Amino acid sequence: MVDVRSLLGSLASTRTVTDAVDMGEVILGDQDYLFLEPVVFEVTLTNTGGGIVADGTARAQVRTQCVRCLCDFSVGLVAPVEGFYVMPGREEEVPPEQEFGLIVDGVRVDLEPAIRQAAILELPFAPLHDAECLGICPVCGTDRNVDPCDCPPQTVPTPFSALEGLVAPEQEG
Repeated sequence: MVDVRSLLGSLASTRTVTDAVDMGEVILGDQDYLFLEPVVFEVTLTNTGGGIVADGTARAQVRTQCVRCLCDFSVGLVAPVEGFYVMPGREEEVPPEQEFGLIVDGVRVDLEPAIRQAAILELPFAPLHDAECLGICPVCGTDRNVDPCDCPPQTVPTPFSALEGLVAPEQEG
């Protein structure tokens, strides 16, 4: 919780806050993400008259598995942090599409939910340790990044496989 008492009396006053939030492990679907360190953030709080706006950046190192070859690797995250906080009783003044938090006890804002949300939104959906990752061979299970195999490529039937042969080769193109 951050004390914003000094901001409340003066329109456009700002305060920069730096701190860290421990995230531990996050599981999204089948993918595990281990935060190797706390998420470090720097957020500027500004009194806009209607509330307190939070704007800043969060950074962290995360360990996860490559979706193609299953090797563990670390990735750095840089996430934009945004938040809006209003005094209790003034919620109806906020547009319905605007997300907001409350200024607790009239003097404090809780930045942790905004930091957590920002970090989670920056986690890669299908993490790759390298964009050129060759993955695991579906036939023999070899990691093709380490040892290329001689297995023939697998052909997977698709719904369009039934259309093969309907067009003569000279008509193609």
